[in-house]
Formats: sequence, C-alpha cells, structure tokens
Amino acid sequence: MLVYKIRPGAGIESLSRSEIPSRPLGTHEVRVRIHAVSLNYRDVIVAKGTYPISSEEPVVPVSDAAGEVIETGSGATHWLKKWSSTNNPWC
Repeated sequence: MLVYKIRPGAGIESLSRSEIPSRPLGTHEVRVRIHAVSLNYRDVIVAKGTYPISSEEPVVPVSDAAGEVIETGSGATHWLKKWSSTNNPWC
C-alpha cells in the first residue's frame, strides 16, 4: 500500500512516500481506497511539532480524505448499510 508520512516536528520537508504491506482487517474495520486528501492546519502543526502527539515515528498526515470502501471485516455490515456510497455523498 502506498502511503505518505511525515515526521512530527521535522517540518513539511519531511513528507515522504513509501510502501507498506496491507494487514488483514479486524472484524469491525473497513479498507478504503483513497481518491483525494486535504492537508489542513492540524497537519501543519504536526509537521511543526506543536501538535500534542505521542509518537516521534512518522505519521500519515491526513485529517480529511475521500474514497471508496473496497474491503470489509466480517462485522462491518451495519456501517455499510448506513453509510454506503449509494446514499452518502461523502463516500
């Protein structure tokens, strides 16, 4: 899976692209193929190191994203009925 990560406190210059393996989904999880993201003020302050975050490891700096559900865990059926892309304009 392709991801972009940033190291908290290292500035926006630390944004980097990498590949990580996809892990199996948990019972109540869904996998989303992301089509668009928005970096916002929270992401800027994570990059600056002024956001209270408990990790110095690189993090995915996306607060807002849009995409499609491509895989579901066995217990994610209620979510799909309520928020499927056919009735939710944000999916």
